[in-house]
Amino acid sequence: MKKHVVHIITGLENGGAEGVLFRLCIHDAKCRHSVISLTSEGKFGLLLRQEGIQVISLGMRGNIGLLRKLLQLRKALKELSPDVVQTWMYHADLIGGLTAKLSRIKNINWNIRHSNLSRSHNSLSTILVAKLCAWLSRSIPNSIVCCAEQARRTHEELGYDSSKTVVIPNGYDFSETNRTTPKNIKKELSLNKATPLVGMVARYNPQKNHAILLRAFSLIEHDDVHLALIGPSITKENNELITLIRSLNISERVHLLGERTDIPSLMGGLDLHVLSSSSGEGFPNVVAEAMASGTPCVVTDVGDAAVIVDNLGWVVEPSNEHALSESIQKALSEKRDKPTLWEQRKIDCSQSVRQRFSVEKMISAYHKVWEKAKDSIYK
Repeated sequence: MKKHVVHIITGLENGGAEGVLFRLCIHDAKCRHSVISLTSEGKFGLLLRQEGIQVISLGMRGNIGLLRKLLQLRKALKELSPDVVQTWMYHADLIGGLTAKLSRIKNINWNIRHSNLSRSHNSLSTILVAKLCAWLSRSIPNSIVCCAEQARRTHEELGYDSSKTVVIPNGYDFSETNRTTPKNIKKELSLNKATPLVGMVARYNPQKNHAILLRAFSLIEHDDVHLALIGPSITKENNELITLIRSLNISERVHLLGERTDIPSLMGGLDLHVLSSSSGEGFPNVVAEAMASGTPCVVTDVGDAAVIVDNLGWVVEPSNEHALSESIQKALSEKRDKPTLWEQRKIDCSQSVRQRFSVEKMISAYHKVWEKAKDSIYK
């Protein structure tokens, strides 16, 4: 009989953790999976249902009816009778972990997706919940899965039980990338095929630091380079973004494409992908996705971005527009002046992430966690 794993997650809207959970559930043939969302069903709830995964949404909204929702969660766990409970993100770790413990479930595991807990990038409630989880980490979870080495270090420094932490990088299903033909995005933007096109896929959020990327882009010496920005709120209706672009006199060379559903093909149509985040990243999916498509990357040294890039791209300190601009120019100069070396770099990028970050490797690592006894030590 298959082991039954019940996942408890804060929500199932569009996000990195939600995507990892989805891939884990649909590609794991050894275990049976069910998912409980503390809040809404969201995008991934629907996708999970379409794949035959049971999804329960509790509809929690702050403290409204909290006791009733906790009783619903306990009832759902009793009915599902899981062999393993795997929680995702702080609030689910706390609420799901405590409820599973009170339900006398023995195999409880947490999942951490953050690598930065500074007050400037997190709400006070998030930090307080993380600190409470640190105190409870010795008594509730069997293991604490971290998506990145930086996440592990940050939380061990906060007080999480270091004997229980284990790093499992995100895993990807590369079959879609294999089936996808790189989109001729330059044609879509009415650009010449030879025009260098830099891109970044990221929602508009201070953590992603679009401002530093735009300032770095404005410093590029060659005015034939173009920049494509892709993600939620990256549109002409974003007045803050438009004002900054105009102030830097780069309006003619910056293209705002908004949220797209064809990211794998778009990645393959870029010459270079940039991650300009200032903090807060755990394991940035877009870097691995770009490299899998054969697109080299320039990244800021946040989370495990440098681990993903390895020695196949360019890593700069966060919030340094001059260093970021210089690295972008170095990359584009290699593409222009050393095409053979550039083509080999593209091949190496794709092969590297496929070998290190496959969904099969991720699933195997989770199985090892779920099979461990409570007193196992992870280092």
